[in-house]
Amino acid sequence: MNKLFYTLFIVLFSITTSNAQSSFINEWEASVGYINFQGDFGERGKFDTTLGNSGGVLGAKVYLNFLDSDRTQCYSCTHIKFNASINTGYSMLSYGTAYQEPSFTKLKSFNGQIYFVSLGLNAEYHLTDLKNINFFSSGFLNRLDPYFGIGFGGMFHNTEIESSLGNFEKDPSLVPSALKGRIQNGSSFKPMLNAEVGLRYRFDESMQFVFSNKWRYFFDDYVDGINPDPAQVDNKYNDWFFTPSLGVVIFIW
Repeated sequence: MNKLFYTLFIVLFSITTSNAQSSFINEWEASVGYINFQGDFGERGKFDTTLGNSGGVLGAKVYLNFLDSDRTQCYSCTHIKFNASINTGYSMLSYGTAYQEPSFTKLKSFNGQIYFVSLGLNAEYHLTDLKNINFFSSGFLNRLDPYFGIGFGGMFHNTEIESSLGNFEKDPSLVPSALKGRIQNGSSFKPMLNAEVGLRYRFDESMQFVFSNKWRYFFDDYVDGINPDPAQVDNKYNDWFFTPSLGVVIFIW
């Protein structure tokens, strides 16, 4: 699975960058953002208990669009873009204010960190006509370009889990019953679904600023390193995270 995804990404990324290098318009994006990880640390649905599960991310995209082709008369060609993305970041993991009862002392002693590199292939739909952008408009609203996107990808991650009470790998008595046989330390690869909504501001014909919120949903519940017993702890869903981001888009005409 890992080799198949990696090969597919490299092939499509090469096609995208080759098109960008040979086309009339090259479009690149760089961004920085905040991560909030929604996994098994904290209580599901109670965001005040998961605020500490946060970190930072750096991202980059290269775009494939049809603005310089003969197909720009079609609606989809002037509203849809494709991109290949890469992101790297980290997030701290802890139970925060969740599970205050004394019976959860061992569970709350667990904390960790996750470091990752993710790759994605995505499609974006822009509400404005990309072919008829008025870069010289003085109106603020005329310079806005809202969009949303979907895609798929995969994440290479390294998760480090520990207990503040001691070395749980040498002393299994430190592991609460909800986590017995349900801890995965180390590196792995996880496939994921991508979703994004954003708003671009056209500064001029060569630069745009963008604010976006990205969601990453995994087909696995061990991304954060733990998968508590659902009979003892609320654990109904797989891991996911969202990243509000600020970025800049550069056009080379």
